[in-house]
Amino acid sequence: MMIGFSGHQHIGDDATRNWLEAVIQREILKSGCDIGSCSLAVGSDQLFARCLLRLGKRLEVIVPCDGYEATFKEDANLQQYKQMLAQANSVVKLSEFREPSEEAFLAAGMTIVGLSDLMFFVWNEKPARGLGGTGDVVAYARKVGVSLRIFNPVDHTEHIE
Repeated sequence: MMIGFSGHQHIGDDATRNWLEAVIQREILKSGCDIGSCSLAVGSDQLFARCLLRLGKRLEVIVPCDGYEATFKEDANLQQYKQMLAQANSVVKLSEFREPSEEAFLAAGMTIVGLSDLMFFVWNEKPARGLGGTGDVVAYARKVGVSLRIFNPVDHTEHIE
């Protein structure tokens, strides 16, 4: 079973981060998944990947484009990305995108949904601010009928669809 993941880069304070880590880890264990997939973006993607790796699960990374590393503005975030990428069991780069773009990010999200039996989202339940945002990936997952777990970092609620 594969869990796909998409979520916000900015997830709030330490209390929110701790809550998300606890619920994501709990839901990974409940799912019985063997592998999880994400793009290792800053924030909740990297939190999800850390939970998977800590639980001894396999990690598949979908890299949206050539030059993806340029999207990591802080050196610490880039180093975390590189470290987790090195720990991944498989890495797939969407080679049709030559540079970072909203289209590449949407394609990566759709690819993850297409590979997944279940999707986890860290999402404030608002529309995406740009093409390829979490709201767009949620809409696509709903459209194709993938089961969802939504974790709202604003009010610390969760629900299943």
